[in-house]
Amino acid sequence: MLIDDTHNVSLGGMIVQHDGLNDTNSLDPTVDAGMIIFLTPIQDITDLIVGDIVVYEHPIMSAIHRISAIGRDSDGWWCKTRASNPLVTWDDPVLLRAENIKYLHRGEIY
Repeated sequence: MLIDDTHNVSLGGMIVQHDGLNDTNSLDPTVDAGMIIFLTPIQDITDLIVGDIVVYEHPIMSAIHRISAIGRDSDGWWCKTRASNPLVTWDDPVLLRAENIKYLHRGEIY
């Protein structure tokens, strides 16, 4: 995905460009503006593990961040995410549900 691009492109079932994400340097150097990253739609939310990089959409914010915690409560599956750039590490202020998680990061081309 080109973070600063404005078009979605599908390649063999993978999204290789996605609009709507801003370059905040939160995942540098793993993901940065201008890189092409490969994303796949989430098939089974229970396959995700702590450390996976996901694209999520939430009314408060949308981002591509790393899963830092996973759990279950009375409302079902949830996860927390965070930035992983050592210079700008923060926890996201939202508890994400399965419906918020849109794509799983599969790799990148520099």
